[in-house]
This record gives sequence, C-alpha cells and structure tokens, in this order.
Amino acid sequence: YTGSGYSEKKTFDLCSNGTFLSGGDTSANSSGGFGGDFSAVTQGGGSGTWRTGSEGGQVVLIFTFRNGSTSRFSLAAAPNGTSVLLNGKKYFVQASPSCR
Repeated sequence: YTGSGYSEKKTFDLCSNGTFLSGGDTSANSSGGFGGDFSAVTQGGGSGTWRTGSEGGQVVLIFTFRNGSTSRFSLAAAPNGTSVLLNGKKYFVQASPSCR
C-alpha cells in the first residue's frame, strides 16, 4: 500500500511443510507543516506454522507464531487469479525464495 506519504509492505512466505515466515516494513515521510520534516521506518515479522480452516462458513488462514500467539485472516481468491484477498486486502502470489 502507498499513499499520502505512507508506505506499507507485508509478505507471507507459506512453505509446503506448514511453516511460514512473515515480514514487512512501514515508512512515513512528511515535509513542512507545524511538525517540521520527519521520516520513520519500522520493520516487523515473525515465523511459525500455518494452516487453513473454516469459521462461520468462511475460509480462514491461521498463523501460529513461535511465541504461541495466533493471527487469523479471511481468505478468498481474487478475480484476476494472480492474487488472494486476506481480510479484503490484495496480496500478490508468487513462488517463495525462502521456502526450500
């Protein structure tokens, strides 16, 4: 996502052995105004196991992180066939260089 001086990138590497790696970064830039100039970048990610399931008649993607916490995303195929929708946001699909 990019807009209004804000940029966000998230990645999920889903490996066939049931493990995942997630990563991403968020950056913000602003110039002028009352607050002056600023720039910030944050990075985050994690790893663990993944699986799909069904909740309330909807397909979900479930991540279980190494620390035991979980995240759930609604999962749907996007009409163009080259992406999926996770919680309604489009993610492009490609082979992962991280999974071997």
